[in-house]
Amino acid sequence: MFFWFSPPNGKCEWIELKDFVEFYNIKFGTKYSLSRCLDLEDRTNPQPEILLEAQDGKPMVIERKAIVWPPKFAQYFNTDDEFGSTFITSMNQEIKTGVYVLEVQANSLNGSKQFIQGLPSQIVDEILANQQMLDQSGNLSSDAPIPWRFKRLTRMEYDDDTPENGVGIRFYSPIDLGGTNFAEELEKAHQILKTYLRRVLKGVDAKFANYNHCVKVLVLEPYGDDLSLPEDFIDNVFSELEVPNPIDEIWLAEPEFVGEYDWVKSYRQLRVEGSQV
Repeated sequence: MFFWFSPPNGKCEWIELKDFVEFYNIKFGTKYSLSRCLDLEDRTNPQPEILLEAQDGKPMVIERKAIVWPPKFAQYFNTDDEFGSTFITSMNQEIKTGVYVLEVQANSLNGSKQFIQGLPSQIVDEILANQQMLDQSGNLSSDAPIPWRFKRLTRMEYDDDTPENGVGIRFYSPIDLGGTNFAEELEKAHQILKTYLRRVLKGVDAKFANYNHCVKVLVLEPYGDDLSLPEDFIDNVFSELEVPNPIDEIWLAEPEFVGEYDWVKSYRQLRVEGSQV
């Protein structure tokens, strides 16, 4: 499963790895703590992100990598957020009763920043110009300036979080695997991710080269839209890869739901001591 937000882009990876280290210490009864941020200390040679030390065990080095799917998910995510916020703010000033949703495909939000910033107002103007038709039919749609549909929700479409009045927005995945070319698109996704992971493993191999005295750990964090991908998608891709021996352990981060809507970040081991699990 994938995390539904944009991958962090901070400088110090310790901030993003603290949860993993805490999880690891609890699971194995270890007491690892941060010793050094290696990649910040030496930018001239490949280095893992952090070095951990524990009084009762070998030192540990960790490299963290984000798996972003689709490949431009972070770009789509940030664009979606700006577009959606602007549209909702403008439309909520006009719609006072009922619940309405704007539906657009995320990969339509592609172009210059000026183009993207102008889209919400153009769609709002089109909706207001056809207010009477919206009141009668409950929905409007157009291919200009991008394909979109604006509709009134029925009571049967409400969920526990639906307000009595307001405007929302739904973004469709940039890659639709639900059509007639499901098998073809799934295989394409498989090969793209396989190529990316092979490149990641090769790069991590170089970063761990000088740390044979340490436990060498790779943490993978998937971000993106996985609604149309199989649950075991990453596992299937990973099973076809040859993992370099210098990598002792590989862990996959994934959301663990602790309620209907609430989740915490958890981790699952993909490889230990030279073998995949």
